[in-house]
Amino acid sequence: MASDSLSFPRASTRGSAFESASPRSVAWQLLRALGSLKITVVMFLAATFLLLVGTLAQDEKNLPEVKAEYFNSWLARVPFADFAPVTVFGETNLPGWFPFPGGGTIGLVMLVNLFAAKATRFYVAAAGRRLVWGTVISLLGALLTVGVILTGHRTDGLQGRPPVDYDTVWRMVQGGGAVLAVGLAAAAWNSRQRLVAGSLWSGAAAVAAVVGLALFGGDAWRMNDPGLRIMWQLIQSSVASIVLLVGLVMVFGIRGGNVLIHVAVGLLMIGQFAFGDRQIEERISLVEGQTTSVAYRTDETELAVIDPTDPVDDRVTAISGRLLRARVDGEPIAVEALPFEIRVVAYFPNSSVVRVGPVAPNPASAGLGREWLATGRPPEGGTSSKTNIASAYVQLVERGTGRDLGTHLVSQFLNDQGRIFMAAAADECDTVEVGGVPWRLALRFRRALKPYSMRLDDVRRIDYSASETPRDYSSYVTFTDRSTQAEQKGRIWMNNPVRYRGETFYQSQYSTVDLGDGKVGEMTGLQVVENAGWLIPYVACVLAFWGMLFHFGGTFLRFADRHERESRQAGTTAAGAVNADTASRSRRDRRRPDRRAAAARSAPATTAAGRWLPPVLAPLLAPLLALGLVAAIVLPRATPRRPVADAFDWPTAGGIPVMHEGRVKPLDSVARTMLQLLGNRSSVVMPADATAEPRGTIPATQWLLAVMAGSDWVSRAPVFRIDAFEVLDLFDLDRRQGHRYAAAELESGRPALRKQVESLRQIPPEQRTFVQKKFAEIDQKLMAYDLIRFAYDTPEMPRPAGAGDEARKAVFDQVRRLMQGARMIDDNNPPAAIPPLGASTGSTAGTASASDTSDAPDTGPTGRWQALYPAVVTALVGRVAGGREGQPAFQLNPAILPFTDLLAAVEKQPAEFNSAVTAYGRAIAEMPEVKAVAGKAVFEAWLNAFNPTEIAKWLYVLATILCFASFLVGQPRLNRFVWWMLVGLLALHTFALAARIYLTGRPPVVNLYSSAVFIGWACVLAGLGLETLHRLGIGNLVAALSGGLTLMVAYGLDSGDTMHVLQAVLDTQFWLSTHVVTVTLGYGATFLAGMLGTCSIVHRLWGRMTGRPAADPAARMVDDRLYRMTYGVVCFALFFSFIGTVLGGLWADDSWGRFWGWDPKENGALMIVLWNAAVLHARWDKWIGPRGFALFTIGGNIVTAWSWFGTNQLGIGLHSYGFTSGVLMLLASYVASQLILIALGLVLIPRAASGPRRTG
Repeated sequence: MASDSLSFPRASTRGSAFESASPRSVAWQLLRALGSLKITVVMFLAATFLLLVGTLAQDEKNLPEVKAEYFNSWLARVPFADFAPVTVFGETNLPGWFPFPGGGTIGLVMLVNLFAAKATRFYVAAAGRRLVWGTVISLLGALLTVGVILTGHRTDGLQGRPPVDYDTVWRMVQGGGAVLAVGLAAAAWNSRQRLVAGSLWSGAAAVAAVVGLALFGGDAWRMNDPGLRIMWQLIQSSVASIVLLVGLVMVFGIRGGNVLIHVAVGLLMIGQFAFGDRQIEERISLVEGQTTSVAYRTDETELAVIDPTDPVDDRVTAISGRLLRARVDGEPIAVEALPFEIRVVAYFPNSSVVRVGPVAPNPASAGLGREWLATGRPPEGGTSSKTNIASAYVQLVERGTGRDLGTHLVSQFLNDQGRIFMAAAADECDTVEVGGVPWRLALRFRRALKPYSMRLDDVRRIDYSASETPRDYSSYVTFTDRSTQAEQKGRIWMNNPVRYRGETFYQSQYSTVDLGDGKVGEMTGLQVVENAGWLIPYVACVLAFWGMLFHFGGTFLRFADRHERESRQAGTTAAGAVNADTASRSRRDRRRPDRRAAAARSAPATTAAGRWLPPVLAPLLAPLLALGLVAAIVLPRATPRRPVADAFDWPTAGGIPVMHEGRVKPLDSVARTMLQLLGNRSSVVMPADATAEPRGTIPATQWLLAVMAGSDWVSRAPVFRIDAFEVLDLFDLDRRQGHRYAAAELESGRPALRKQVESLRQIPPEQRTFVQKKFAEIDQKLMAYDLIRFAYDTPEMPRPAGAGDEARKAVFDQVRRLMQGARMIDDNNPPAAIPPLGASTGSTAGTASASDTSDAPDTGPTGRWQALYPAVVTALVGRVAGGREGQPAFQLNPAILPFTDLLAAVEKQPAEFNSAVTAYGRAIAEMPEVKAVAGKAVFEAWLNAFNPTEIAKWLYVLATILCFASFLVGQPRLNRFVWWMLVGLLALHTFALAARIYLTGRPPVVNLYSSAVFIGWACVLAGLGLETLHRLGIGNLVAALSGGLTLMVAYGLDSGDTMHVLQAVLDTQFWLSTHVVTVTLGYGATFLAGMLGTCSIVHRLWGRMTGRPAADPAARMVDDRLYRMTYGVVCFALFFSFIGTVLGGLWADDSWGRFWGWDPKENGALMIVLWNAAVLHARWDKWIGPRGFALFTIGGNIVTAWSWFGTNQLGIGLHSYGFTSGVLMLLASYVASQLILIALGLVLIPRAASGPRRTG
């Protein structure tokens, strides 16, 4: 795909080329210049930089401002202050700015470049009948593509609902998978290339396994209906894409896939420019039972002048907020329908409104403004979640008479309370009577009257059990056409929008509102989007998938063919060399018998090994030793320890199921999570000078049970980590090694801490200083610790102090106080160890779909997991009320008394404790909630003790050391040993991922921790594949390094429960299985390419340091192999990152109604796509050689680190759920190391020494 450069024909003696060339030739040369890949590369890099600065700007500006100033502008004005975000560096005042091409300019240049490149470099490869049929099939594919896009507006109801039932779609998925498996197997059977055949057989086996589970796994493996709804879009898009691809291949030959890729990119860009950036986003907020025909826009305001005299509908004259802003102290606004002119005295896009007295200076002379004063304030944006509150002072002048009707304050604070504060209270508005009409004035969000009405019948929020994490929001609505009165009911829930009359409704928000008179109502927030091109991203994604699959598949076939030829040539050469060497030795040995004896004495180790191993087993020595080493280290850790008769059986106690943070965990996981929260440790280390038991290292389970039991030693256990000197000063403590302190040491300083925390209540979290954040942090730790102590304290039973009504009343007061205490504990969601008698109302393991429990009734306290205190109180109340009219018969929870006995035995002898643990296990074994999760709880407790990722991390480090040793000593057998060792580690790594999938019921990547584990696994797998192909030791090295580094990153991210439940918007198996996994593979492949680029640069630097000649054949062979390996990995990186990013846009469109929202995480993913595309296009244009390619891929490490972690440091955007703290310095250090490596490569490696350039 190399293109010509931007150079023009040189001048001749008869004049310049332009003088002699025809206008058509000049236009052709100009078109070729516009289609240059150099322009493509420059635009990719410019877009990457613009995405970076536009993302950084979001720390202070709101998204509409950023879009207007950066992404949709022709010329962006980039302040230097953007590179010092407030969320990282605090308030800064960097002056100056510089111009940079805006998103509009970059997009236009890329579109022109795309069309010019295709027009000048892609030639028709067919002729005659093939060309005719290819054109016909291409047109058919294009028509099918357009047809798929138009079907998005076929009917109202659930958006994208297939025209057939979901069971039919599921059978289509199963049948398509079976056909794909058979096709891959047939292709593998007919392939003559071992590499291609092996890859195809592997793919066929994987697809066949999935199809087998889909066919015979029952409902557990059936895709849910929301997933099948999306699959239908992908199926019909695939049919159109394959038809179009066949036609393009017939016309353009092997470049047909490339053409399809660029068709997809062009379609995506045109769709975003034509529809995405111009779509209208509105909102509807309703309380249950309310009906409305009005939607509003939160990005625009209007001054509504309302005539309420019509008995049916108010007559509204709306004046845009932009016009108000433009007319401040200018010409008055005159509207023919109004009897007065409006002079804008002041307009504030954001304001503070405070109540004032009658003598305070005030611009208002009439109405509410005499009691309220509005002053301007900076607009909200960036990390602030507050809403801008617009206000204005307007003077009304009667038309004709010129009579002053007063200066009025109009403010959203007063006029738009229901939208600003999500409240049900009535808005307060000024009324001006002119000509007998009481005109009302209201500054509010811009309204849009709809030709239909919507009634909210019901809104439901489902939380995970023992958690405030929402699992699902659902709004049940009724649409009514205002002209025909036809009704349509619908359910709108997360990731499942509903269409009606060309608009799509998305579940966006849920809140409770005060209705007055002590009543509380439920309010839903719906996003309303009108986007005629919502299916374009789906179609473009599928077009790009099949185009990339064909294009990079062809690249893989050419690589496999070359690899096969090189392998045969190398084998032939080696065999010839061996035969020649054998013949030469034979002749020498016949002449010199003494040399024959010396050769026998110096025979290699394999000859010695062969004396005690049969010849068949000699090649198995390295695998047996390597796998034996891994097994010798892993198996002892994996084997559960048998309980000792005279010792506490803490492991068994650690397997007790407990509901915490929305899922059932073993007690051991709860204890580790709490210790991580308090002190960043998973165990307790008692002081060395401790005089009383217990001493040494205390298991997490023992500590938590001791806290629940109220053991005295717990207050002396140093579990609270405090780093800030200011916090230590508050508690009057000295800095000590380890930075951990006991609860007893903090008790005296808690009154002072409460005062500090009280002063923070009025300061938003994002505006707090470092010290204030640390005060709030230690307060939260102490509250979490106290919550467990109070939740497992045994309540004092009410005792009557006599007889008669007074004594009875006193008992009821005691019961009421106990119930209030139990309710407070339940509301704070402590770890709940007492299972419910029946099935609970929430999720027990966080694995089921939200739609499965959306209609589940609330069975009250007896249907929920509870801590001991509220469980005892619930039992007490049930005993008193049981059997009465309307109340069920009392039944004591069988877990309460055994658990009480278990806590009482914590301080007793081991035999009594172990007996209490066994008795509690028997007591809860048959409870429905426990039977469903007991096995997983025990397995998770065992997994915590086993900790396979920790073992793998250090074994990867050992493998890395052995890799370097094999390079130094030049021993291929050691390299083979490392390969087999990494195979064993990959099996261990795979087990760790599979265990997480089993426990969570989710795909392998659900948070940052799991992404690090998964990326490491993918890199190890790829590294082993590269080593199998090239056998240089480089594949082993990058596998070991990647595995070790990513697991170290995962260890740093392990600050609590790494298998936590997901927010409602993330609770979707389909998108977690597709977008998240695919984009994470893109991260991993880009990271792996950077590792290979690093190896390439280090190899060249090492050769320069050791004085190795630049033309050394062995060194050039290694450089060439590294270059080819890196290129292949970058191709995979582009494929996965592009498809994953587009799938993420589809998920966003399904959740929020916008394919692309310029969110920091979205921008980071797109930066990776653009960077990989720039690297490949620069190579295809021969603009860079091996050295430049390697340096580019190292730069990809920086882009990946920014997207993976840097965007999270901003703490903004729809993906800010992934926020991590404390990694900024590590991130900066990593980026600095990559920049230093790039600088060394540029300075110390001459361009001529970078080796030959390749074009394919």
